[in-house]
Amino acid sequence: NRDQVFQEACQYYGIPYPGHANHWFNSGMMVISQAHRPLFAWPEKVTSFAARNLDGSLAPPRFRWWDMPLLNCERLRLNIEIQDLGYRYNYLQSLSGLDNKPFSPKNSFIFHGCGEDKSMLYRMIETWYGRAFPDHAINTPKRLIAPCIQAF
Repeated sequence: NRDQVFQEACQYYGIPYPGHANHWFNSGMMVISQAHRPLFAWPEKVTSFAARNLDGSLAPPRFRWWDMPLLNCERLRLNIEIQDLGYRYNYLQSLSGLDNKPFSPKNSFIFHGCGEDKSMLYRMIETWYGRAFPDHAINTPKRLIAPCIQAF
């Protein structure tokens, strides 16, 4: 539930809340140009916001957002237009568990392996690059980087 987080962030950063989270974007995958440079200026103040589940309840304390609330507020403040490229360019791992997913993650161009479960990330690399990963590497963050680098 991004509405509440967005509203809290707008209040903290002194940005008028647009009334809904339709203006919110996921900063996990961004295609930007030099024109977007002001978006990354060092802010006067920064805080993290507790992530929320779809029902509005708080996610576990380890899930805190620093970048998304700030970048979304700065985008509004600077009046920077965004073009949503859609899920094919930022397929979130959390979509893979939905019954009504928009399409198979295998048909995406960029797979955003967010969250703690990395099993889908390994399956996607295997599908795209034909490289299998050992079972012990799945869901083991310390072993995530080396196999991925070797796959490329």
